[in-house]
Amino acid sequence: MKSKSKEEISSPEPDPVSLVDSLNCDSRNSRYIDLEASRKTATRALSLAKEHLYAKGEAYAYMNLATGHFLRSENKEALEYCSKAMEYFKDHSSEPGYADALTYIGNIYESFGEYETALEYCQTAYKIYEEINYREGLGEVQSVLGLIYTRLSDFELALVAYKQSLQMREELGDQRAVASSLNRIARTYTLKKQYEQALSYYNKSLRIRQSLNQNEAIEWTYLGFASTYEDMGLLDDAQIYYQKILETAESRLDDRLKLQALLGMGRTFSKLKLGTEALKCFEDSLALALKLKAKPLQGEAHNAMADYFETIGSFERALVHYRDYLKIQEEVLNDETRNRLKNQQIAFAVEKSEREREIFQLRNVELKAAYDEIQHANEEVLATNEALQEQKKELQLALENLKITQSKLIDSEKMASVAVLTAGIAHELNNPINFVSGNVNPLRRDIKDLFSLLKKYDDIVLNKDLGKEFGEVADLKDKMDYSFVTKEITKCGVERIMYCDTSGFAVPTLVELLISRIRMQLPQITFGFHFHDTFGTAIANCVKALECDSYIFESSVGGLGGCPFAEGASGNVATEDLVWVMEKMGAKTGIQLDLLLEASHFIKDRILFNRSIDSRLFYAKTPKDFKEA
Repeated sequence: MKSKSKEEISSPEPDPVSLVDSLNCDSRNSRYIDLEASRKTATRALSLAKEHLYAKGEAYAYMNLATGHFLRSENKEALEYCSKAMEYFKDHSSEPGYADALTYIGNIYESFGEYETALEYCQTAYKIYEEINYREGLGEVQSVLGLIYTRLSDFELALVAYKQSLQMREELGDQRAVASSLNRIARTYTLKKQYEQALSYYNKSLRIRQSLNQNEAIEWTYLGFASTYEDMGLLDDAQIYYQKILETAESRLDDRLKLQALLGMGRTFSKLKLGTEALKCFEDSLALALKLKAKPLQGEAHNAMADYFETIGSFERALVHYRDYLKIQEEVLNDETRNRLKNQQIAFAVEKSEREREIFQLRNVELKAAYDEIQHANEEVLATNEALQEQKKELQLALENLKITQSKLIDSEKMASVAVLTAGIAHELNNPINFVSGNVNPLRRDIKDLFSLLKKYDDIVLNKDLGKEFGEVADLKDKMDYSFVTKEITKCGVERIMYCDTSGFAVPTLVELLISRIRMQLPQITFGFHFHDTFGTAIANCVKALECDSYIFESSVGGLGGCPFAEGASGNVATEDLVWVMEKMGAKTGIQLDLLLEASHFIKDRILFNRSIDSRLFYAKTPKDFKEA
């Protein structure tokens, strides 16, 4: 047997528990520097902990392995390791690792789109971190909470959480974590359309990450620059950054990052009319989203493909993807879930406030502050009501002026579109309950915004000879952002909008697509339809709208009407035809069909002097007793 040297005899063997703890600490500290080395160290710690039956060491090793998988978008594996760690931590809740596990599980569920579960885990983690005064953990969980609030479109609350996280991380001197907070704050400003602030925060994040040689993290900042430039309409700049990400070596490119870059590149290709390239990016992004089992990202991919197919006129394919998108949205974030999440946030805020009250014993001071805040809010409401009355007077005066201008322009058959919008505004003004009962803040807009919007719309109509160039619908669509018009009008307090197919080009698939879009973008708006029967599709369009739960239609007896600036457009859908179909389908209209037909006869005999009218029912052989229809 080989004899031991003096050094070997005098050097004690390392304590296995201390060694495991040291390995776990090294693994955690290196996770953002060298992810592969971190995972290897955690694997070694796990093996050693199992060998020496060190349960606590096993749990922390599992957490480090979960972190490694999560940072590589391997969420299923990450969740499995977190679950193994929780077997120990659930009986040792005073350990910081317990709150860490809850935070990571919350982060994973957020990526799955299960926001209610994510919020529950993170709020529990927050309470534990506060109790044990663990600042690093508080900074991490605040960052995840900010991400959840961003998904819920509560950007103000998200910014509060992110900035609290940033402050804690700056106090701890953790520059890598600081850069992450800066990146998320920047993204929130982009979503708020505050691009100058967004770019400022992205540049701060980039400088830190470059100084630390965080190559993988730098690519996330590149994604931020790309999405911001895309949102600003600077497509060439956006493409440069998306391309930088996609040129990264496949071995170290995060799947979530790649997916977002593919979606962004596809959108820019689509806007640049590079259809083949755009479709390839969208298809790759959808396949990757399905692989990750990340429903929010699947929804983004379906939405992007729907927009693409709508742009190229492939409405049936667009509708397929919109249905998938809406289905995912309903699964991820329906109204019921939103309400539960909001109640969760309120309960969490109340509980947090109660704990602070108990700590500082300032109940009376807080009540006084709350009372002062209520008084201040009441004063603001009174001031707002006075401002609304003044705005209403301005609107009524402007409306009268607009009616005078409208009557002159309609005489020259050039501005029927303003007539429709004017009528809509007049309806809302004449219904003061609707006008005042909406969200007050949007009504504090300069009234000139509304009329500049109308001018933008009608400048396009006046400068386009629609009668001669009827087929160039796509060209007009490129010049006019209809969703922008709709959203801007609703900001002025309008609560019902009629969508008009003046030329009669609409078909049922387009109607269903439009309804899907309206409900997705403006769920609070009541809307209806005004169809012309140029190509005989008006009744089919009404039936499709009815199937989509839209019940408001404009029609005319005998199919009277037309369009002064669209040569060849026929009249509106005939009221008697529409009533007959609706009654046959079981939709009660309350209209007596026999009296409608009497009106049609009167129009034909006394007004049109026996010229034909556009009513199929008028000429059809129908049962005498229409009341049973």
